[in-house]
Amino acid sequence: VEGYVESAAMGIYVGCILAARAQGLAWTAPPRATAYGSLLSHLQDDTDREFAPMNINWGILPNPQPEVRKKDERRVAKIEIARARFEEWKSQLVC
Repeated sequence: VEGYVESAAMGIYVGCILAARAQGLAWTAPPRATAYGSLLSHLQDDTDREFAPMNINWGILPNPQPEVRKKDERRVAKIEIARARFEEWKSQLVC
């Protein structure tokens, strides 16, 4: 990833994985609709292209379904979905 916030977020993410492993607990990856999930999806993308680090941005978050045509409304929908999925995922965390 690229950026201070993104790098710190990935460090926290790895720390949580290690904490879960140390306690013998299962780890669940964040949903794709979240910022964490979107950044991880970018990092794991095996498309044949030159890799470039990425900041979090609207373009890597999945589009809401059904499709929202207006950009401002689409962004609102993306953030609402991301927050809801993050809260669901966060409630399962062990760290």
